[in-house]
Amino acid sequence: LRRAMPWGGLNKAHLNSDNYVVLVASGDSEFAKLYGEEVKLSLSSMGIHSDRVQFLPLSSQRAQDKILAYVQVDGFPLDNFQDLRRWRTSYRQVIQ
Repeated sequence: LRRAMPWGGLNKAHLNSDNYVVLVASGDSEFAKLYGEEVKLSLSSMGIHSDRVQFLPLSSQRAQDKILAYVQVDGFPLDNFQDLRRWRTSYRQVIQ
């Protein structure tokens, strides 16, 4: 999930619950039922409110054994984010 948050350098004290949403998608239709509370609990230790976590299905056949985490943040100027270019470079290295 940390890779899904390039805004990690953002001062989270300024995050309101209406500024972000965490989307967790899985090819397993039972994922949210089996692991939803555990995921929400681990995210709460990072300052993510559990009511901002949503679970979605992955429909791609190639992604059936994967979990995708996406964090959407609204209402912040790009200057408040840490160096996204550095994050993008390191992310590309990880996925290769």
